[in-house]
Amino acid sequence: MLTDQDRAFLDAILESPGDPVHKMAYADWLREPEREGPPPHPFRPDGRRRYADAWEWMARCGRMPRVSPLRRSASWMRRSYQPGPRRIEPAAALPRAVFGCLPKGQHIFTGAVAAEHAVVALAEALAECRSSCSLEYRP
Repeated sequence: MLTDQDRAFLDAILESPGDPVHKMAYADWLREPEREGPPPHPFRPDGRRRYADAWEWMARCGRMPRVSPLRRSASWMRRSYQPGPRRIEPAAALPRAVFGCLPKGQHIFTGAVAAEHAVVALAEALAECRSSCSLEYRP
């Protein structure tokens, strides 16, 4: 459930999606101890941390889902190195490994909270990438 403070952060982010400051501030705010409780969207118990990690990753990498207000949709795209007529928004293009870790079939989202659902899917994909790329040595 999004609070008024969540909505204020998200509105600021959507007003200037290329500016990482609002994304980093939101990630830090989500990590504050008094923010414990259910994550903005229902998924795993460590969802609030994952959600904050996704916002921080987007701020550091300059990423944001492509949002279409007319279609009420948001989407992620796979980064393509092939030339062609298909226009790919650089900010919405995920590295192949991250795109491949998105929950099955979840790269296009529709509805009033499409952008938030796209970020939740990214949070899951980043967690999956971390766990599948773990190089921990166990004797």
